[in-house]
Amino acid sequence: VGRVEAHGMAFKTVADTRSGAECLVVSGGPGMGKTRFLDECLARANLDGALTYVARPLESDQDTAWSTMRSIVRAGLGDAPGMAGAPPQALSTLAALIPDLAQRFEPVAPQDSGEIVQAFVSFLAAICDEQAVVIAFDDAQLADRATLGVLEAALPQIRDLLLGILLTDATYANDPPALLNILIAVEHPSSWYTSEWHILAQYQLVHIS
Repeated sequence: VGRVEAHGMAFKTVADTRSGAECLVVSGGPGMGKTRFLDECLARANLDGALTYVARPLESDQDTAWSTMRSIVRAGLGDAPGMAGAPPQALSTLAALIPDLAQRFEPVAPQDSGEIVQAFVSFLAAICDEQAVVIAFDDAQLADRATLGVLEAALPQIRDLLLGILLTDATYANDPPALLNILIAVEHPSSWYTSEWHILAQYQLVHIS
């Protein structure tokens, strides 16, 4: 698609977070402009009144559990308005994984991954109660698998939140399983993804001029 059409699609997706959860995936090879496209979407979200936070994982982060979640918290998500309204247990669970939060909340080790997912969803619900929020993961294929697993499991539970999730992905070939599942859900929505999800496929981004 042309750049104007692509931006129109992306900006509409970002704007729609004011009425419910939306997800946008931008894929394409290195040097195709994914990061710039993502930043333009975030700038538009800011203009529309949304709070925006972005994590930019590095290749070295893949093997460090929760590194990407820590990155998005350090990017400002951990200071988002409304987070104090999250259940104390949720904040304690996340504090056990994220040192930045452990400085403010008593860490309590989670019993299983399901508890982490619920804590993350409760945290997002609290901050999205104040205003629309957009969280972005640039080069999501480099994110650690623990964070991607929680994000995948959380998607069906955030459909009513004023939340946008933006991802860029360099290639499907070597994506972690959780990310592949997210991309499949975005491209082929099932009945439990009730929001309208969007994807900019690789060939669309490649042809943006």
